[in-house]
Amino acid sequence: MKFHKRNLIKTAAMITPLVWKVCPVYFAAFIAVSIVHGLSHGVNTFVTAGLYNALLESLQSGEYRSLVICIFLLGGITVLVQILNGLNNYMTYVWQSRAKGALTADLMEKTGHIDPALYEDSRLLDSVEKAESGIESVLGFVFTESSVLTMYLPYFLFMSIYLYCLRPILVLVILLIFLPVLAGQIIKSKVYGSKEDAIASDRRKMKYYDSCICGKDYIKESRQLGAVPFFCGEI
Repeated sequence: MKFHKRNLIKTAAMITPLVWKVCPVYFAAFIAVSIVHGLSHGVNTFVTAGLYNALLESLQSGEYRSLVICIFLLGGITVLVQILNGLNNYMTYVWQSRAKGALTADLMEKTGHIDPALYEDSRLLDSVEKAESGIESVLGFVFTESSVLTMYLPYFLFMSIYLYCLRPILVLVILLIFLPVLAGQIIKSKVYGSKEDAIASDRRKMKYYDSCICGKDYIKESRQLGAVPFFCGEI
């Protein structure tokens, strides 16, 4: 099997339509909930600031009506944030489960058309192992890039506007927080990709040794005949 390295943009453009095709309703609902969820965090910050301002005004004027309103608003926003967080997690679980099943079935279909004699080649087995383990990584990547675009981007835009209205220089705080995190994720993805080729063969061997030691298919050889110490030595 031949694999081609792609950058983040090309990978997102290739994988995201596949996920959309498998579960468009849940993925669309996930995107909608993520946008509202991100904005709700910004509104929560805005209402919290209003609560502190109302508290100071109440201490000075002795009028607590605005303070009570802000308390109820903050409580409602907090509950809404938790509800949206739960919906976001549920939608993520559903579309990731369905997408994982579809991608796994597609992988099994493609490997089923390979000549059985080629499975004697360890490089092919390593390629299949990398493809299988890469499904979860791909879905995690789709979740990350979707969350960045639909939840964190609206949140940072809301906070940037809010901070700019308070004091324009405060917008730099968003950049100082966001850029190091973005750089860290890019470095992490590059390191992960460079190490995947090196560990694919060892991971496949570990899975096989684990099935020999713990699997019920080899219970006679591994338990009754005492083959467990041999595999432990190989590990």
